[in-house]
Amino acid sequence: MTIAIRVDHNLKQWRRKLSDFQRRQIPFAMSQALNDTAFDVRRHIVDRIWPNSFPRAANKRFPNVAFRVKKATKRNLESVVFDRLKRDWLMLHIRGGTKRPWTSRNLAVPVGVKRTATGRISAAKSPRNLQNSFIGEGGTAIFQRVGGKRQRRIKMMYALTPTAQIDRVFPFFRQARLKVDQVFPRHFARRFKKALATAR
Repeated sequence: MTIAIRVDHNLKQWRRKLSDFQRRQIPFAMSQALNDTAFDVRRHIVDRIWPNSFPRAANKRFPNVAFRVKKATKRNLESVVFDRLKRDWLMLHIRGGTKRPWTSRNLAVPVGVKRTATGRISAAKSPRNLQNSFIGEGGTAIFQRVGGKRQRRIKMMYALTPTAQIDRVFPFFRQARLKVDQVFPRHFARRFKKALATAR
C-alpha cells in the first residue's frame, strides 16, 4: 500500500517567466518540497487518521512502525509514503469488503489476543499453538484457560466465523491527498525561495 506524491500539473507557463538561473533551482526545491510534504502526510496518518480510524486498537505502536517515506531526488521527483510491513488487511480497512478463510471453514477473529509491535500475532498465540485452549460449545469461539490453580479462569481468545465484514474505516488515500493539497504549495514556495538565496 503506497501513495506517490509527484507534481502533475503543467509548469511550462510558469517556467517561461523565470530566468535560467531560477529554472536551474527548480528540481532541487521541488524534491525538497515533495519530501517535506511526504513527511507531513506520514505524520498526519500516524498521529491523527490512524487513532481516529482504530480508537480501540490494542497495538498503538503499529502505524509508527509500519509507515515510512521514500524520498524524492532531483532526478526522481516523486516521494512515496508506504506500508513497509505490507499488511494486506490494511487495504480491506481502506476499501471495505468481506474477508474469507483460505483453508479452514472459519476465520479465527482475535478478541483477547495482544498483537506484537508490528501488528502480528505471535506464533505461540496463534489458534493452532495456543496452550490450554479449546473450542467452545457450538464451535463459535476458541477459549483459553489462564491463571494458576486457585485463580484459573476461562478467557475468550478468538471468535470463529465463516466470513467477516470489514468496514471502510481508514481513509488513507483520501486524507493523504487532502494533506498534499494543503501543504505542498507552502513547502515549495519556501524551498524555492531558499534555493535561490543559497545557490551559487
